[in-house]
Amino acid sequence: MRIAALGDSITYGYGVRRKEVWTALLQEKMGHEVMNFGISGDTTAGMLARFNAHVLPENPQVLILIGGSNDLLMGLDPVHASVNLKTIIYEALHARMRIYVGLPFTPSLEVDAFGDFSKDLLPAFLEKRRQLEENLQAFGQTGHFTFFNLEHAIQGNPSLYLDSLHLNGEGNRVMADHIYRQLRGE
Repeated sequence: MRIAALGDSITYGYGVRRKEVWTALLQEKMGHEVMNFGISGDTTAGMLARFNAHVLPENPQVLILIGGSNDLLMGLDPVHASVNLKTIIYEALHARMRIYVGLPFTPSLEVDAFGDFSKDLLPAFLEKRRQLEENLQAFGQTGHFTFFNLEHAIQGNPSLYLDSLHLNGEGNRVMADHIYRQLRGE
């Protein structure tokens, strides 16, 4: 089984060694190839463009799709992020992939800030995240994909963050464990 992980810096593993990234840890646990198609700073529009160009040619059987953080942080309308993610899902369905979709988790403001992200941006981010989550959960009722909420795994625990937005090695381990359980249907 080949697994593709498509996303932004959270999927890429910003700031941690390659062997500590959740995709590498998941590959170790699963015993199956996990291809990391994460790019730091990417939006769902970029992910959509890369899906056809880079993911589909690899012919994965499973897609783990986690994105939207950068869209929300840039103040983009969550409807656009939702449409991009739904388009990726439809294309993955057409390619007969099993699909798992995760949402961005809440930034931690108890650790060092990242870039321009600050406490005054949090209420707008949380509202846009809520809208994106509602939209994707409603779409998930179709049964076309498995929706999982990384918020439950990370829970804003500051010890899991490298900075206010990115996970450290332990955070990546927690994420890998959570996704592993999702893939196993637990």
